[in-house]
Amino acid sequence: MESYRCLARCGRLILFGFSSAAVGAGSGTLSALRTLARVPWLRINPISLMNDNKSVAGVNLGRMWDQQERTTGWMNAVL
Repeated sequence: MESYRCLARCGRLILFGFSSAAVGAGSGTLSALRTLARVPWLRINPISLMNDNKSVAGVNLGRMWDQQERTTGWMNAVL
């Protein structure tokens, strides 16, 4: 929520690494549910996003293995 509050009007918050709940030590359903429980669903919703003129986006790279050229460009831009 802190990152969202730091956004200026028309700012964009890009989610990266959210999928970490599904891998590594302590992964599984319980870990994923804990991560989801920490998301402020009621404060960040489509209406509040429009009223605040802000956006939240994310990409699940794990579902884009067949688009290596596109994801390589994105990762180069991020790095």
